[in-house]
Amino acid sequence: MRNRSGNEGKEGEIPDNASMWNILAGVCIYYPLSIGLTFFQKWFIKSYEFPLLVVTCHYAIKYFFAMIIRFVMEYRADRRTRISFKDQLQWLVPIGICASLDIGLSNWGLKYVTVSFFTMAKSSSILFMVTFALLLHLERWRPVLIISAGLITFGLFLFTWRSAQFELRGLLLIELAAACTGLRWTVSQIIMQGEEKLLKHPLDMVAYVQPWMFLAILPLFLCTK
Repeated sequence: MRNRSGNEGKEGEIPDNASMWNILAGVCIYYPLSIGLTFFQKWFIKSYEFPLLVVTCHYAIKYFFAMIIRFVMEYRADRRTRISFKDQLQWLVPIGICASLDIGLSNWGLKYVTVSFFTMAKSSSILFMVTFALLLHLERWRPVLIISAGLITFGLFLFTWRSAQFELRGLLLIELAAACTGLRWTVSQIIMQGEEKLLKHPLDMVAYVQPWMFLAILPLFLCTK
C-alpha cells in the first residue's frame, strides 16, 4: 500500500532531541492558547450573538497578517511559493471549506453548550482523523487504532448519556465541526508532507487557504443573519 504522506521507511524512526524539544515547545504554546481562546469565545458569544460574523472577521484579520509576514519573509529570503489554480481547486478548496466549517460550526455550537461539554464532544475529531487517515492511506490498519477509537467513542457516550448539559442542536453542530476537522488535517498532511509537497511553510498554507475559507463561510453567514 502506498503511503501518501511521503514518510515511507520512517515509521520506526525515533526523532532526535531537537525535534522532540520543538514538538514539546509547540504543544506547550498551543494548549494554553487553545484553552484560553475557547473560554474567551464562550464569554464573548454570550454578549455578542453573531458567532459567524466573528468568524468572518477572524478570517480577514488572519489573512491580512499572514500576507504581511509572508511578504517580508519572501523579500528577505528571496523565495517565491506559487501554486497553480488547478492544484488549488484539487487540494486547497476542500481544506478551506472544511476549515471554515470547522471554526464556524464550533463557534455556533459553543453558543448552545458549556465549555466542558464542547471540549468532550470536540474530542471526537480524533475519530474522524483516524478514519480519513485510513481512507486516504496515511495510516495502516492496526489494532491499537481501533482500540483507541473505541475508547474515545465509549467515553464520549458516557459523558453525553443522560447529561444535564446535553443539548442536541449544539452536539450536532460540534460533531459536524469535528468531521470537518478530521478531513481538514488529513488533507493538509498530504499537501505539506506528501511526495510533491505543494506547500512547505505554514504561512503559505494560511495565505492560500484563507480566501477559500472566507468564501465558504460567507453563504452560511448570509443565510443565518
